[in-house]
Amino acid sequence: MAKVRVALAQIDFFPAYLTVSANWLQEPSGDYKDGFNQIRSINDSIQKFCTNIEKEYLEIITEKIKACLELAAGGKADIIIFPEYSIPPYLLPQLDEFAKSNNIIIIAGTHVVNANAENSYTESHIAVSLSGTESDIRKAVCPIITPGQNYIIKKQYRSKWETDIVTESQERKSIEVEVNGKRFNILVMICIEAIRLTANYTDNLLLVVPAWSPSTAPFEDICSSKLLNELPSVFANTAKIGDSKIFAQFVGDNLGMTDEKFTKPINKDCEAIVIADIDLELQFQKKQSAVEHLPAQLVSYIPILYLDSAALTKVQLECDKISAGNYNNLPVIQNKIWKAKMNYLSQAMSNGGLRQEDVAQILSYLPLGTNLNLDSFRFNNLQQAFAKISSLMPNLSPDHLAKVPDILKNLSMNLSKYTKHQEQSNEDSKPFFDREDLIPTVNNFFNSKDERVVFIKGIRGIGKTAFLSQIFKKVLPEARWTKCEIRLTPGTGIVRFLSQLVHVLRADIKTEEIEQIYNNNKDYTPIIDKLMAAFNTYSDACLVIYDWQYVLNQSGHFIHNGFREFFDCLCSSSGYQGNKIILVGTRSFALEYKANPIRLFPMSDEYIKAILDFHIRSIRGGNYSFDSTDLVPNLHGHPMAAILAAQQVEKISLQEIISNPEIYNRFRELLVEYLLEGIEIPEDQLSLAKFLSVLNVPATLSLITNLWGTEAYNTLSSLIDRFIVGINDQDEYWLHPLLKKHFYRMLTKEERLILHDKVAQYYEGLCLANNSPENIGETVSHFSASLNLNKALQFKSSYASELRPMALELYKRGDYSEAIKYYIVLSKMQDDVDVEYRLAVSYVRVGDIRLAHKHFNKALEIDPKAWWVYSGFAYALVTHSRTYRNEAESLALKSEEIAEEQRISKLEKARIKTVFGKVREKDGDIQGAENFYLESIKDNPGHMSGYMLIIKLYRNKGRLEEAMIQVQKGLASNPKHPLLLKIQKEIKLGIEETDEDMGFVEES
Repeated sequence: MAKVRVALAQIDFFPAYLTVSANWLQEPSGDYKDGFNQIRSINDSIQKFCTNIEKEYLEIITEKIKACLELAAGGKADIIIFPEYSIPPYLLPQLDEFAKSNNIIIIAGTHVVNANAENSYTESHIAVSLSGTESDIRKAVCPIITPGQNYIIKKQYRSKWETDIVTESQERKSIEVEVNGKRFNILVMICIEAIRLTANYTDNLLLVVPAWSPSTAPFEDICSSKLLNELPSVFANTAKIGDSKIFAQFVGDNLGMTDEKFTKPINKDCEAIVIADIDLELQFQKKQSAVEHLPAQLVSYIPILYLDSAALTKVQLECDKISAGNYNNLPVIQNKIWKAKMNYLSQAMSNGGLRQEDVAQILSYLPLGTNLNLDSFRFNNLQQAFAKISSLMPNLSPDHLAKVPDILKNLSMNLSKYTKHQEQSNEDSKPFFDREDLIPTVNNFFNSKDERVVFIKGIRGIGKTAFLSQIFKKVLPEARWTKCEIRLTPGTGIVRFLSQLVHVLRADIKTEEIEQIYNNNKDYTPIIDKLMAAFNTYSDACLVIYDWQYVLNQSGHFIHNGFREFFDCLCSSSGYQGNKIILVGTRSFALEYKANPIRLFPMSDEYIKAILDFHIRSIRGGNYSFDSTDLVPNLHGHPMAAILAAQQVEKISLQEIISNPEIYNRFRELLVEYLLEGIEIPEDQLSLAKFLSVLNVPATLSLITNLWGTEAYNTLSSLIDRFIVGINDQDEYWLHPLLKKHFYRMLTKEERLILHDKVAQYYEGLCLANNSPENIGETVSHFSASLNLNKALQFKSSYASELRPMALELYKRGDYSEAIKYYIVLSKMQDDVDVEYRLAVSYVRVGDIRLAHKHFNKALEIDPKAWWVYSGFAYALVTHSRTYRNEAESLALKSEEIAEEQRISKLEKARIKTVFGKVREKDGDIQGAENFYLESIKDNPGHMSGYMLIIKLYRNKGRLEEAMIQVQKGLASNPKHPLLLKIQKEIKLGIEETDEDMGFVEES
């Protein structure tokens, strides 16, 4: 039996890639797109700069590779595998010496053969030809260095980007090796070659796949399928992409880092060494036996951490305390692998089954000095590159000068990646970004023995997600707290919500129990009590529920009584055992005072300026000179607006932004959309952004590549660099809600239906393997949005609340007949004032006044104090026919009375005045109508319905100058209002006013 100890190294590196005109090791960030290869011939200064980059890089990578080798050898590994293009040829002599001194096999990644490395090939006994027709120059090769003979494998197939390498067709055979008394076979398939692997291979074999690939799913498929035929494998990828794994039949795991058939993928942007013992001959137990059989066992999973001397000393002391049995303070390091290990350690401690050697392995890490961090190296190189080009520009020839703009743009885009990395470190040294005043409140909440729930609220884009992230970094270090998360969507109903809680909390509750309560309209308290009991089994846990506004109606009450029962349970001290719940939303609600609300206000100009300046320098470079003082006040304390404003400077000056006459006084969201419109987005990025806008929840790369295209990864990277797309801790991609709305509006109705149908079918397929609440809910939601109502209801009728977003969309765009179909289903599900109100208005619009009154009365039975139901229905009646003007006026008076009782703000009550104005207009009292419309605008300068009505009135009477004045006032409040822009154009062109009904604009 050949049991081999295998080490996998996922590291960050400059690719050892060479073309006729470019050496990637001499580019500032190790990326040929930096473009320095185009201007090397300018003068000796540039040539020397590039040469020094390579020299310094080789010093860094040599020390890093040496540390990895020493760790593997110290762990008694028989073989270590490095990623494709990770090891330059100049390191081969040292690797050869190490392999023979330490009795270890080294799969030295790959490199492109370089004539300048002739001495290295000779000293390391690597047989390559550097001249003649059989020359290996510009061939990609994988050196296999063993304690005995060394070998070389030449790449047979090119990836799309490897247009410059020379390939060589040769029969790929396994190589028999011997190390530490073990004889076995190695089959090296370089990157995409693995996908072409046939079934003809020998026994006692290890498949090795060194790769540098943005798409990892195909390799997972091939390696998993080969494991079924008892062929274990190692997939080694660059840290900039991640997902490196060892594929084998793992048994037992004291480290929490395997998934039965493979080690957990090494995270993107993380470096690590994973060591495992693999039985190459017997991956599956074929017969019942009393003898223990371990096909594969994880030995260690060791992250590489870059620590200065002070940080290293601190971590060592904390680890020593843990090893001695003091588990009170687990070391906090901003590294995903380390966090996962500390979370596992925290949970395992409570079980009492940890042995001392288990703790030692969990605490293992490879410390490297911060001088070996390649991101810092890249950042410094890029800054120097900017300075070099700037100093040389006055003396450049026209040919060279023509190349400079593209080079500067490429450098700035790369610089922004590593500047963001720097920002994260700086952010960690400051607890919160302009949120210092909230620190005591947050600390008091988490230290309280009485309070279970807190509600964090603020408008979209104000920084709620960033604030939460800092809570978990600073107030609740993740190593000591278990974080559970749920994201609500516009159609989340009570069944999906409770089912998601069951899924996330792993509660022993069957979905059928929830559906039975729902179908019989019974009390949800027993289920909620069970959920809280399951939550209490966690030690130091925090449940975060995002987008709480989706469980509220226009009045700020819960859309379903089950949500009210859940909230009441949260606010009760009964059964409270210390775990915390955070609700996050954009809207206030009636009972929020019970939930310790924390409101995030706009940031001060000081911090907005810092955000703006940082992102402008990221794009234009560290030496770009500008003054953002005049722009900052117009950003209204909105951090996302600052980020997007910075994007503008790629093509126009700050002064041009500042001098724009449109002042953004109403919603910060309007500013965001305006700024985003000014950004030129390439077609592929625009297409992907529009696709992402259809999705309700963050998307996996698998979903995106399946539905949008296999080239999604690079496009996603570009969108991330432009701050348009974000990526969360689960490596899922998302559009910010403001941007989602913007891109969704760009889709035609037909495009929306097609995309929703594709997504629905994708989630329907997922449900076959994983019938999770989220997968079910998204299936129903997207079938609903594709107007396939029957399919949505047939799939899961208890999730019919997912119809709500599409019903509202149909209603708002005036497709009332179709909206009625959806709202009828929702009406049968539960008593909902908003549903009944919209049914009432929809029936008025289609001319069925009897049914309209029926649903209006039902809405008032549910909520007699819903003043907006009175005013909205009144407006629908009076615009439908003058016959109902008396009833409309009576309803408007009732609405006004209730609004006064409830002390509704003047801004909201402005809607009621438009109803009175419409009644006067129907009576022929033009002056009275004009007065009411103007009063509504005065009370609420952002009330678009008021503007539309007064403009329509003026145009009907031929008072075009007055109409244009109101158009301009409306656009000052909402510069992107499509109807106002259309009317402005019509008045300028002398087009007469149309008879179309503008509808009732509900701003709530």
